[in-house]
Amino acid sequence: MPGYRFDPDAEAALQKAQSSINSKAPRALQIWGHTDSLGSNIYNLKLSLRRSNAVKDWLVSHQVLDASKIDADGKGEEEPIASNRTREGRQRNRRVEIFLVG
Repeated sequence: MPGYRFDPDAEAALQKAQSSINSKAPRALQIWGHTDSLGSNIYNLKLSLRRSNAVKDWLVSHQVLDASKIDADGKGEEEPIASNRTREGRQRNRRVEIFLVG
């Protein structure tokens, strides 16, 4: 994918997601990117949107679903799933979530 490289764990997770999405055949997808709380709110919002769009681009390039059926959005640092006070917590908060629609 131009401009973005996934590490091996992320690539494996995307391949697993691809298999799951293909087996469920949703009519659309919603993708949310998230960040930890390091950096400004504006920076984190833009970073989370880049993350979600990178996943969208990967899914489209692997012919999982047409781009018009995938909505990518950035949530920034506003929805943490762990504490941002620890390295482990911040790592968990840097994520992308994929929701199947229909």
